[in-house]
Amino acid sequence: MKEELEGQFQKIIEKARKLADEQSKQPGSSQSESEQQQLRKEFESLLQTLVKPAETLSKEDIKRLKEAAFGPQTFWVTETQTISEAERTGLLIRGNLRDERAKVYEHISAKVRELFGDKYELLMVEDAAAEAAQGVGSSSSA
Repeated sequence: MKEELEGQFQKIIEKARKLADEQSKQPGSSQSESEQQQLRKEFESLLQTLVKPAETLSKEDIKRLKEAAFGPQTFWVTETQTISEAERTGLLIRGNLRDERAKVYEHISAKVRELFGDKYELLMVEDAAAEAAQGVGSSSSA
């Protein structure tokens, strides 16, 4: 998506330069007014793409995920936090790993696919700060 946005910005910049050059040569041209309107529409569309709020996980999806994928035998959830970045939104789920990382990842990943198909992507990240504070491998984020 980043490359797509950069490409759109470059097209708009090139059109604006071309339009400015044409206006300096022949002010008041109706063709340049038409091009200005088109450029304005493209720019507004790009701005809408940039400022549109990122989709967040619904409360129902979070509840289903916590009930079906996590538990005392795999990953005990202690905290959930919505996170937003420029290109995507997600849910940080912190907790205690209750089995081998690979087994837990496979279990949770299978449940996510079963419940939501390709709607969500699962990333498992070790929480180094928690490990240092609590000992080896006792905390992780999914």
